[in-house]
Amino acid sequence: MRACPGILPSFLFRWRRDLVEVIGAALFLRARGKSVQRIWRRLRRPEATVRDWCRRFKENAAGLAEGEEEVAVAWGWPGRRLEVMPVRRCLELLEILLAIQHRRGRTSLLAFALASLITGGEWLGRHKPPVWRGGRTGF
Repeated sequence: MRACPGILPSFLFRWRRDLVEVIGAALFLRARGKSVQRIWRRLRRPEATVRDWCRRFKENAAGLAEGEEEVAVAWGWPGRRLEVMPVRRCLELLEILLAIQHRRGRTSLLAFALASLITGGEWLGRHKPPVWRGGRTGF
């Protein structure tokens, strides 16, 4: 039996059971200095799961931020001074991309649904390079 590529819905990240907004909330809290212990208790998710999300995001943040910046410029963002730390830079760029989409009338789009869309669900993925290298972002 052959496997067929499927389209991953924007409310999921590939290989993750939790919704993107739950994972995103954990990542935002961690970037704001909250401890993993506080996060897993607040979100009612296993500690190891939250720790894995945060670790994987930290590993991918620099590459994600680079790709997000390319997408933002392609979408007409004029650029400005950004955070230096990769995790914070990545989340700041995600907010910029979301603001661009909201100005275009996509006001119901949520931050991490957008992250899933522009990366093909690979926000916390193990593969390199990001999907947008040579791929389409769908917008």
